[in-house]
Amino acid sequence: RSGLGCIVYSVMVYINTRKFLSDCIRADGKVIDLVRSTDQGTGVNRFVSYAPVFEFTDRNGQSHKVTSDESSSLASFSIGQQVVVLYEPDKPMQARINTFMQIWGGSIIFGIVGTSFILFDCFFAR
Repeated sequence: RSGLGCIVYSVMVYINTRKFLSDCIRADGKVIDLVRSTDQGTGVNRFVSYAPVFEFTDRNGQSHKVTSDESSSLASFSIGQQVVVLYEPDKPMQARINTFMQIWGGSIIFGIVGTSFILFDCFFAR
């Protein structure tokens, strides 16, 4: 069941991402910080991830500072790095950095996890 749930969520994220891309505007941005997050594990089981914080100016001249929803175990960006930002005019605080994983990562990861659960259930749970 959890595999199917992940697949459904992956499809929902995919549909929302397609809509976002059809409505978005490009802007130049800059990474200004990396937010480090650590899960509750201990020792070698502790997982650390980094989410970029970036700023950009929208088409109306207003500046925005956004923390990405997508993070990774390796810092994929460096402070001061210039980036292309995509944002919807009426939702600038939901802007995303225009890289493959920042745009499609959520959908891909949940799709892989869901498919893995389903395959595991099909081949090993009998």
